[in-house]
Amino acid sequence: MHGAGEYDTRTRRQDDILRMAEIHGKHRTSAILPTVYPGTIETMRENMAAVRRAMDVQREGARILGVHVEGPFLNPERAASMDGKSFLEPSVETLSQLIEDFEDFIKIMTIAPELPGALRVIEHCRTKGILVHMGHSDASFEQAEEGKRAGATGITHVFNAMRGFHHREPGLAGFGSWMRTSMWRSLRTWPTCTPEDYRLFAKESDGANEGRHCRTSRKRTLAQAVYR
Repeated sequence: MHGAGEYDTRTRRQDDILRMAEIHGKHRTSAILPTVYPGTIETMRENMAAVRRAMDVQREGARILGVHVEGPFLNPERAASMDGKSFLEPSVETLSQLIEDFEDFIKIMTIAPELPGALRVIEHCRTKGILVHMGHSDASFEQAEEGKRAGATGITHVFNAMRGFHHREPGLAGFGSWMRTSMWRSLRTWPTCTPEDYRLFAKESDGANEGRHCRTSRKRTLAQAVYR
């Protein structure tokens, strides 16, 4: 999640992050993973630092688990509501500049696997203990498969900001459905499409029933939704 109410992660202020956690807590969310927007390395690090300070002093609200870094290694052709001009070309050097001293704090990073250099970045993330999700991507089915082989374990907001599903080229969304045994739980974490779409892709999966009520559960723990 990027924010709550009038607050979001584009801030240097830990109090803004704490207010986000309080708002989510009032709506019976037990834990959150704040998502940092793509931007310059300096800006993203400032935003992550604000989340970490909030996590260190937090006493109430939805528990802050760490941070999800959405970018900056994303495909400008699939920017959606984000500023594609802020995306950066994937490289291990740039990644190292971004995550230095935050390795244990970053829980997930979203990367477009089809970009040149992205597979090496995915591999490097996994050596640092960072989970990688694929998203904001124009990846074909084959490119998504390469991303998984490099170490990606999930998909960020399935269908949204990615190549549409087609019977001759299923793309990233189709790959996620095909690999539902290992990737489905993160597919359903971010409800950005209709319940009907989820039911279609959850068919014959052990997550089908949970997928139907994921929007209406009275109390959800994000940590369980992502990692269990």
